[in-house]
Amino acid sequence: MPSKFIEIANRKFVTAAVLAELLDVHKRTVLTWASDHDLPVISVGHMRLFDLDEVSDWLEQHKR
Repeated sequence: MPSKFIEIANRKFVTAAVLAELLDVHKRTVLTWASDHDLPVISVGHMRLFDLDEVSDWLEQHKR
């Protein structure tokens, strides 16, 4: 089974679809957070990738 994670420079990245699955939200929610709420994202070609460490930090900053 292929890994859901993409490793670049010893950091783990995921696509919006995988992050949505991990957070139990819809993919559109992840993309909205990325565009409207500063969720860290990088673009590689047509793919948007989310660094799991940065996502964790972002979630910590936005918890209520």
